[in-house]
Amino acid sequence: MLTDIKDKKHTDKVRSELSHLANTYYSNYKPTKNTIKKHKILNKLKSNTDIVITRPDKGSGVVILDKNVYNNSIKTMLSDTSKFRKLQKDPTLLREGQLQRRLLKAKKKGFFTDTEYAKVYPSGSRPARSYGLPKTHKVFVNHPSFRLIVSSIGTFNYKLASHLGELVKEVTPNNYNAQDTFEFLKDLKQINIDNNFTVSFDVCSLFTNIPLNETIDIAVNLIFDKKPDLKISKKELKDLFEFCTSKTNFLFNGVIYDQIDGCAMGSPLAPPLANLFMGINETKWLEEYHGTGPIFYKRYVDDIFAVFENELQSNSFFDYLNNRHPNITFTKENNENGQLPFLDILISNSSTFSTTIYRKTTYTGLLLNFKSFTPFQYKTRLIQTLLDRTYKICSSWVIFDKETRILSKNLLRNMYPKRLLEKCIKKYLDKRFEKLSHENKDCENNENKDIKYITLPYLGYFSNYAKKRIKNLVKQFCDNKLNIQLVFTTCKLKSYFSNKDRLPMEFTSRVIYKFKCAGCNASYVGRTHCHFDTRCEQHLKTDSNSHILKHIKIKNECKKSDKTSFKIIDRANSDYALAIKEGMHIKWQEPTLNTQKKHVILKLLV
Repeated sequence: MLTDIKDKKHTDKVRSELSHLANTYYSNYKPTKNTIKKHKILNKLKSNTDIVITRPDKGSGVVILDKNVYNNSIKTMLSDTSKFRKLQKDPTLLREGQLQRRLLKAKKKGFFTDTEYAKVYPSGSRPARSYGLPKTHKVFVNHPSFRLIVSSIGTFNYKLASHLGELVKEVTPNNYNAQDTFEFLKDLKQINIDNNFTVSFDVCSLFTNIPLNETIDIAVNLIFDKKPDLKISKKELKDLFEFCTSKTNFLFNGVIYDQIDGCAMGSPLAPPLANLFMGINETKWLEEYHGTGPIFYKRYVDDIFAVFENELQSNSFFDYLNNRHPNITFTKENNENGQLPFLDILISNSSTFSTTIYRKTTYTGLLLNFKSFTPFQYKTRLIQTLLDRTYKICSSWVIFDKETRILSKNLLRNMYPKRLLEKCIKKYLDKRFEKLSHENKDCENNENKDIKYITLPYLGYFSNYAKKRIKNLVKQFCDNKLNIQLVFTTCKLKSYFSNKDRLPMEFTSRVIYKFKCAGCNASYVGRTHCHFDTRCEQHLKTDSNSHILKHIKIKNECKKSDKTSFKIIDRANSDYALAIKEGMHIKWQEPTLNTQKKHVILKLLV
């Protein structure tokens, strides 16, 4: 924002205004007694060791389970030795080092640019963590089955997996792939399905069942076909893919596992590889089919919607699909009374073709509550979004009217005022019938504006005040083309509803630590981006530039210092905040072993 000031002589004034606003914004948050009470209740629930609180696999809601049932169900899934392997030792640090060397080698060859290399380079990694989401939308007797999720955020291969995923997307055929609900509907309306037979096929456990080596070979060959001048060999690229898939170790209930086949749901590389495998094979299968194939065929991840002339043709094609690949098994769902759900649409062709909203039997109607501590504009935009979704899915005004009434009832149950709903519905319909010239005019006004986003935590009325202040500053001092958009983040309580294992201390990174010598009163304050345990080891044994290592070598009594001499005193979410906090702790605690090498003057104007 400061770079967009028209007259640079006003830079200090704008910086001072923003600094004052930031300090006021930070000190203005005072949680109410009611908020504190809710947090205490949630913390009490979280501390209950006999239950697991989580969310369902599909839809909104809260699921409370017996912890023994939950743990035994996940362990049963992990006992499949064809997919998972139990490890005796955590290989995270070893694999991080191996990947670092491979990435450096690839960069020297020119496969990565400097920016890409910095983006994918792993540091301070931790093992992935697994948990299960109960499939409450499926029939069960005593307890539901689970979908295993392996959360890869923060692992040594997460950033590389995202990078490789983009390469895979570029070579994935999309002839039969539905991008989303609305694209699917657009394609479906281009054909006549009246009096035809509709059916859906589902791939059983696609992510865990795709043949990993085969899929990686397909990906590598296609990438080289498109980019033959890549500065890397096929063997090296395949090695990088394997580091992001079969060498993904994860933690569950204190035990480390490897997923040795298939893709872990939770890895950014899993959906692209699954789509590639299905995209390549379904194209081949449809071309090689000798019978009467489907009139219409679209797939969204592992769900397929197809239209045939009659049921006999669909049965023959279903049998054909189930004999194409040993890893892939399909299930089938025929239409009932001419109706068939696909994604969130209920498609009917019993007499005439029509589409409406589909809700599972487990649908709870749980939405953002109107009483929640969230910006008012988020609540009105939720209504507008749901109305727009309803309008685009419903095939007639009669169906739209019916679905709007159902939507209104659900929103009323979530405490939305009836008057507000009526106002939003009227506004949406007026906009739908508005002349196109008005919409084009709005587009032209925003066309040449440079949009920049500022993210702030939502603090109620003061957030609206801060928004007005910032907008006024932009209008007064900045270029007219600059468009500032403020995005408010709400307080999320996800941690109360998670069942992920707590990581061991050695995987803690981005911390401020203090060393206190075991033989004297010497002390040191430092920060680390890598693992806390690794940094302690460096100070005590390998880092020749460490003031701590130099100190303990001087006196025999100081050599008694070990890892227990180190203590974490603070944490940070960013490198910048980490550096600031380190400086503050050094100033407060005045450690004797710290030596200032350089300093930066910060102008804090208030």
